[in-house]
Amino acid sequence: MINRKFRLTLVGVSATVLVFASATALGGSGVGSIFNLGKTNTVKRQTVLTGSAGSAAQLRIRNTGQGPALEALVRPSVPPFKVNSNARVANLNADELDGVDSAALQRRLTGTCAPGTAVRNVAADGGVTCQTLWSLGGNAGTSAATNFLGTTDAQPLVVKTNNAEALRVDAARNVGVGTATPIARLEASGTEIALLGTSLTRAVVGRLGTVSCGGMYAVGGCAADTGGIGVLGRSGTGVAVHGTSDSNRAVEGFSGTGIGVIGDSTARGVVGTLGRASCPGTYAVGGCTGSSPGDGVLGWSNTGAGIVSVTGTGNLFYGEAPFGTLRVRIDATGKGFFNGGTQTGGADYAESMRTTDTPARLEPGDVLAIDPEAANSVRRSREPNSRLVAGVYSTKPSILAVGDHGVNDPRTGEVPVAILGIVPTKVSAENGRIQAGDLLTTASAPGYAMKASPGVVSGVEIYPTGAILGKALQPLEGRRGIIKVLVTLR
Repeated sequence: MINRKFRLTLVGVSATVLVFASATALGGSGVGSIFNLGKTNTVKRQTVLTGSAGSAAQLRIRNTGQGPALEALVRPSVPPFKVNSNARVANLNADELDGVDSAALQRRLTGTCAPGTAVRNVAADGGVTCQTLWSLGGNAGTSAATNFLGTTDAQPLVVKTNNAEALRVDAARNVGVGTATPIARLEASGTEIALLGTSLTRAVVGRLGTVSCGGMYAVGGCAADTGGIGVLGRSGTGVAVHGTSDSNRAVEGFSGTGIGVIGDSTARGVVGTLGRASCPGTYAVGGCTGSSPGDGVLGWSNTGAGIVSVTGTGNLFYGEAPFGTLRVRIDATGKGFFNGGTQTGGADYAESMRTTDTPARLEPGDVLAIDPEAANSVRRSREPNSRLVAGVYSTKPSILAVGDHGVNDPRTGEVPVAILGIVPTKVSAENGRIQAGDLLTTASAPGYAMKASPGVVSGVEIYPTGAILGKALQPLEGRRGIIKVLVTLR
């Protein structure tokens, strides 16, 4: 047995070789065929090194230089080395084997994969498990449970364009477009339009709960029966919600049984303007026109009230003209204060009084007298020159006093009795033809007035006190008719 230690220096590379071999190991034919170190061997025989060093390495090359420790120069297509063993080669990185391509490595596999698939796993016997490749043109036969694009850990999924991040899905399932830190299920950030919805019915809809929003609109918000808000607008210094329409309603509020639109503020709740007029002051609802023609506030209704004013102890109505100059005020008791006078329709002042006649049988223009058999009541006049004369059944009183009645209380069994003013009155010519300026009193015909006749006392005509109804404003043509009378009881 030959035990030799050789020192090799090959082209500037220093190495130490320990050889444990038999006498026939070198050259294949005894010691006579020596394996020369540091020289070029040209013996055309196989050199066999047979070692028996137990578990130690049979051949060790210690390299302290800068070049490779071992170099094998072979013909093309000839393997550089061969290992006759079923055990795996330790610490061998096949990806870094110079000169061995993937096709050569694949020849070691016993299984194959069909076109459109790739090797997913290689078994110890060379068999392979195949997996369908994802195609950019579309895939079929996939399962969302096993086939997906994404991550299997807590790392975000990022999509890039032009090597810059365009979309991100983080571990919390928030999606960010233009932002790497989304704080909502979908957050879009940038200098252009963040979210654009285009549709023939509903472009963008936000839902709270599972409620459905019908109709046609660009942006909608629907809240279930949880007390939530359908659409919320908030701004620090700008407009929270803005609506613009070229020819229709800019903002519309609708509610089934609740409030259609509510505005809440510590200064001005809801303000309607024409021409962007400004309305100073503190109020819940305001209307401003400025220099633009039009009404500040309009109330209109077919059957209900056009405008309703409700107050506790304040004023029901407060009117200024110009701004800051009070002209009209109606207090909480219903009393009106007018700076500049008042003007009403009608032409007389009347009292609502109970009648002992059937109200339906009375006619406007009837002369009415006090009923001596019933307190606070009137009836048609029945006798001439009666000092019980009370007034005329008014057709259109300018002011109607209703006594203890409320504004909306019914006045069943009562009639308007004109006691002052110009009133169309039923008259008769039974005491002579009536001329304008004649004093009138009750006639014998029920409900009629006639020309009053004065008495003469010491050559002076004196009309009966308490029996005069008023003064005729126009002549009577015929025996009976209706003329205007200036009612002035005396």
